[in-house]
Amino acid sequence: MLIWQYLVSIAVCLRKGGKDNVPISVRAHEKIRYDRVRETQKTGESTRDMWHKTDWEKVKQNPEIIQFPRQDWIFNFDVEKNAEEVYAEVVQKLSVS
Repeated sequence: MLIWQYLVSIAVCLRKGGKDNVPISVRAHEKIRYDRVRETQKTGESTRDMWHKTDWEKVKQNPEIIQFPRQDWIFNFDVEKNAEEVYAEVVQKLSVS
């Protein structure tokens, strides 16, 4: 996980929740980030598998086949905007459950 994404997300949640709602704000932050972080971690597994099952003779001929994948959905995501947009909905769902 990119640490700045974590910090931005938790900051937005804490600001929106205020001092009296720190526990629910932290839970909301965890809920907001969970699915995205899980999917990001899965890309690490697929990259690991790709590198461990590589035909190194083919890599010598074409080094680009082993390049580290850079998924736009990971790096071009506005964490702050997302947290701002979904915070209230997430808190409401957490309060009901």
